[in-house]
Amino acid sequence: MARKPLDPAAPPLRGLVNARSMLTDALTQAAVSLRPLLRRMRADEISGATAILSRVGDAVLAHAPVRLRRPLREGDLYQRPHIVGMVVTTSALDERVTRTRLVPGVYAVTLRPVCGETFAFDLLDAGGERCLAAPAQAHKAAERQSARRISPFGFDVDIDNLDDIVNPYAHVICVSFLHWRVCFDIPVLQL
Repeated sequence: MARKPLDPAAPPLRGLVNARSMLTDALTQAAVSLRPLLRRMRADEISGATAILSRVGDAVLAHAPVRLRRPLREGDLYQRPHIVGMVVTTSALDERVTRTRLVPGVYAVTLRPVCGETFAFDLLDAGGERCLAAPAQAHKAAERQSARRISPFGFDVDIDNLDDIVNPYAHVICVSFLHWRVCFDIPVLQL
């Protein structure tokens, strides 16, 4: 016997439905500050309805992809930097390779070709200033073909628990856009 699905207006789900709506509104509002930058860089709008919200301790990190209006091919990525999404953080984040600290705020994420198969993520503030440049690690690698279309929803998140041996003072969170990701430490204790 099949179970009847819960009505979204039912009390157990009402809170989640309302929270989803509030999150979408909050991310859409956060993306407003990036609109001039998006226009200047010929980027599409941020998709606030398609976002991942991550909570680690007291920190909240949300990231959302751009809404692609036309197909993007992997070969296009080698031509110039492309805005691939947005990151919003309520806590300081430490990039793991460069050890650069990103202060709480709203950032456009640009995937920039560096050399050959090497890419970097640039996190830009609303004025277009680079606040962080970090190596973009290949993630979920697939064969590279310049004619292959890119999925507009190619984004993900990995959250690792505290590592009591290597680093007992920070959580690790990795956000990915398309086939690349960048990892951050979220400090738990201030030393």
